[in-house]
Amino acid sequence: HHSSKHPGPDAYAGKKAVVIGSNNSAHDIAAALWEAGADVTMVQRSTTHISRSDTLMEIGLGSLYSEKAVQSGLTTAKADLIFASLPYKILHE
Repeated sequence: HHSSKHPGPDAYAGKKAVVIGSNNSAHDIAAALWEAGADVTMVQRSTTHISRSDTLMEIGLGSLYSEKAVQSGLTTAKADLIFASLPYKILHE
């Protein structure tokens, strides 16, 4: 079933479950199933890149508004768009 129709993890305790996908809903559901006692397998079609948030801020966004960025052709409008691609709700964390 699609994540929008997921009834919650309780009915899956002690069962095997397969979660197809690896986006936010998939991770949330897989974790909840595991916590409820299900044997969970997650399947995704391509690799995932994981980085610490402080590393992302330092390497990925640290020079976003720098002179180096301007020299390489990054406009303020493009920098704003890149920065806005991060969810503001979690940015402070």
